[in-house]
Amino acid sequence: MPLGDCLRTDLHWWIDNIASSLNNIKIDKYDIEIFTDASLTGWGACCGTQKTHGYWSDLDKTRHINYLELLAIFYGIKCYAYDLPTGNVLIRCDNTTAISYINRMGSVRFPALCSLAKEIWQWCERNNIWLFASYISSENNSDADKESRRLCDETEWSLSQDAFDKIKFQLDSSRDRPLCD
Repeated sequence: MPLGDCLRTDLHWWIDNIASSLNNIKIDKYDIEIFTDASLTGWGACCGTQKTHGYWSDLDKTRHINYLELLAIFYGIKCYAYDLPTGNVLIRCDNTTAISYINRMGSVRFPALCSLAKEIWQWCERNNIWLFASYISSENNSDADKESRRLCDETEWSLSQDAFDKIKFQLDSSRDRPLCD
């Protein structure tokens, strides 16, 4: 049977790593618990009393919500689990598709989701982290949800008149000079 390049890469990974794999199949003790959520506005994550959020790029805004939920998980892990020496991380999320892609380490149905799930697991592998994702209802995930919907309050900036005058003066005085030295 011919194997595609993607499958061949995965099989080589298993061949290289199966002998040294020592993780239990299921571990009920987690070093940290991260709550994540995505909206069309941005992403949010909470861990203990810490909260963080971010906004989507123009490209991300065109992506499906399942992709954004998975990306929110990745950002949450990078924010809160990056400095764990080794660890078991519990992800709490209200999107069952993202949970499935994390717990199954990908899937074959949606290549973009599979690629992102693989990237997440490779990052976790490099950082000695084991993930498990579990469902939390949207109403019980309100902190991460609130972070994901936070509006950018820094959009109404303006240049002070004093700063504008200084810039204008510098431009006016440089008109007689060449632009490049």
